Amino acid sequence: MKRTLLSIFGFSIVSTILCACTKEIEIAKDSQASLKIAIPDTPTHCEKYSAQLLKKYLDKITNAKFEILPESKLPQNSKAIFIGDTKKSQNALADFNPKTAPFDAIRIKSDKENIYIKGHARRGTLYAVSTFLEDCTGVKAWAEDDIYVPQKTSLKISPTDISYAPQLTSRKTDYRVGTNCELRVLQYSGFPIPADLKLRKEIGESYAVGYHSFYKILPPKKYFKEHPQWYSLINGKRTDKDAQLCLTNEEMTKEFIKIVCEKIKKAPHARFAHISQNDWNGVCQCKKCTDFVNAHGGVQSAVYLNFANKIAEAVEKINKDIRIVTFAYTFTRKAPKNIKPRHNVWIELCSIECDFAHALETDKDYGFTQDIIDWGKLTKNLVIWDYVTSFKDYQIPFANIHNLDDNIKFFVKNGAIGIFEQADQKNVTGEFVRLRNWYLNKLMWNPSLDGDKLIDEFLAGYYSPEVAPFLRTYIDTIEKRVNNVQFSLSCYSTDPLNWLDAKTYAILSESLHNAFQLAQKLEKENPQKYKNLSRKIWRDKLPLDYIALTKWVHLVALAKKEGVELKYPQDLVALANDIVKRWQEFGTEKINQRETRENFLKFANSFPAFAKRQIEFLKNNPDFTESTNISGFDKNQAVEFQEGRIDQCNSAKAVATQPVNYFADKNASNGWAIYLDENCERLRRFEINLHDTLEKLESTTSSKGKRKYDIYVDVKTKSQKSTKIIMMLFRKGTWNIYNQGEGKYIPDGDKYVRVHCGEIELNHSRKDSTSFQLWIRPLYTKYSDLLLDRVVVVAK
Repeated sequence: MKRTLLSIFGFSIVSTILCACTKEIEIAKDSQASLKIAIPDTPTHCEKYSAQLLKKYLDKITNAKFEILPESKLPQNSKAIFIGDTKKSQNALADFNPKTAPFDAIRIKSDKENIYIKGHARRGTLYAVSTFLEDCTGVKAWAEDDIYVPQKTSLKISPTDISYAPQLTSRKTDYRVGTNCELRVLQYSGFPIPADLKLRKEIGESYAVGYHSFYKILPPKKYFKEHPQWYSLINGKRTDKDAQLCLTNEEMTKEFIKIVCEKIKKAPHARFAHISQNDWNGVCQCKKCTDFVNAHGGVQSAVYLNFANKIAEAVEKINKDIRIVTFAYTFTRKAPKNIKPRHNVWIELCSIECDFAHALETDKDYGFTQDIIDWGKLTKNLVIWDYVTSFKDYQIPFANIHNLDDNIKFFVKNGAIGIFEQADQKNVTGEFVRLRNWYLNKLMWNPSLDGDKLIDEFLAGYYSPEVAPFLRTYIDTIEKRVNNVQFSLSCYSTDPLNWLDAKTYAILSESLHNAFQLAQKLEKENPQKYKNLSRKIWRDKLPLDYIALTKWVHLVALAKKEGVELKYPQDLVALANDIVKRWQEFGTEKINQRETRENFLKFANSFPAFAKRQIEFLKNNPDFTESTNISGFDKNQAVEFQEGRIDQCNSAKAVATQPVNYFADKNASNGWAIYLDENCERLRRFEINLHDTLEKLESTTSSKGKRKYDIYVDVKTKSQKSTKIIMMLFRKGTWNIYNQGEGKYIPDGDKYVRVHCGEIELNHSRKDSTSFQLWIRPLYTKYSDLLLDRVVVVAK
């Protein structure tokens, strides 16, 4: 029997020959090694590590003790598994030269007595060993807490012939759960990071210069005073504040090249140097830079690419193997005209502005589809920086699993040779992070694989075949819901209720509850076979349980509106304590990219209070449904947001949202008002996700695309003392004031005063209205004294 798998992209061939009439090769018998492991007499660090990795798992599988020997020390006529570029493998695999093979290419072949495993000279042998262990022995590296090793005291394999070269030669995820080097190798990650520094230098994907490098190379503290002309000209003035470099300045370019070359000489094993913009705007507006931009399509990427080309030309003279990487990111994302990247320049195209709930190939709102096509025409060295989580809150469900396969295939179809999937760097309890890490690494190694089959394989293998259907229901239910609601999912999203309705939540919570109950039952019946199964699901229920706690009032409001029964959770306070317990047990250090550990602990310790305040509020059964019949405004042109739609942000360093404080007040429009927690910090604010509410409003002056709205708040103070406040609007995803209302005195007394916060403009054709998060920040010293009755949005 012969099985051949040809990649759908035509970049690689994997052939495995299995013949029933050919004798199998015996690797071990009765826990005794039948073959030795042979390495070159002068092995590389990679070959040594590869041999040790193979020995480790063959020992585990067979309970034998495999011996590693230099090739010249093998007893005469001894059978062996030859690892790396041995003399014997050079003869047996004459068609494969490790020095000229494609990067990360692998070659595995057996004859009547021996097995040969080797790969590209830098580190391909590692991936060849990983392939052999998985395809020929059945080892499965699901996650750090579960590497499946079959138990066979006698091990035989069929004659094998495997050849493979991945198109994606740069493959990386940065999940916290996937940091172990051995796991990364077994999962084919292109960024293994060994503890052995010598090995790390030999096989790693290291950078002599890291990304967002302009100020790393020319720090303003050192250079700006004497060379202000090296930095951006903005509004007629040279500045280093939130700025870039003046990339047409020849003097600056010479100094930049000098420092980059020095860094490369100090990092002889590095493969890359990232020559790229700072992580903010501030482009140079000088005439020379502007003229260059205008001559090349009017896009900023032109002058940045030209600068990268200059650096690449200089670097090639001292190290021809270094690749210069430069961003196509935010203001440099559009491809230029009349200029191309040099052969040693890699373009790293970033998808940060995009909608991640829907396949990027179908994107019509953010321009990414055209960008990847345009860059693909300019270069054969295109890599993608993609985003697969929410950096504002790693703990929330993130509705994108169903798109990951399509997106990787889309990247490769358009010529990508590398992908970085930026993920949960800080959190080990995010939504199916172990599945995501394994799944993405598998697909980046071989994009021709079937994504659905991979998900099923992981669910059955890592959890169990019995509970897998419940977990699959969770994933499929999210996909179905996402495909039936209009919204846009940002990598800075903080509110899954943009897409998650009560009906969907009810199905998801019941699926996970049933999976957990079944896991406990199976574990009780067969503790050894199902060891830790219920613990895995207890941990992986966290994202949905977290939403239930932090958004319970919202979910109850949705359930009332939809006529849906919410069965879980049955005890919100118990759930709050259970979430904190899980974070402690599984080592969750933080759930936000930038928050401090101290702020995270404060947030976690508040969970019982979150539960109690929502329970007490709901006991009183207030009316917090939307209304368009508001005194003082034309009907159907205004809508109010009551307590069931408003959250608060915790602090400047922890941007996860949390329930507001509720305050009973007969003078409030529905008998209740809200206030912010005490000890407020600089960016304390109310937050409202608008969902699709504004699309229902009538507008007499705006088009159906871009529409403007006035924002009002009804406020007073608990102390009933006169004070002056200013309400400020912030747009989701920015730290800049979007609009600022006029200062206004709140008079003495118990009556609420209406304050105009300002105006916002939304582009409905780009799904802004369903993904827009309105931040309302009172510029007020004692936040906890300020009572907010409601927010009113009026179409203009």
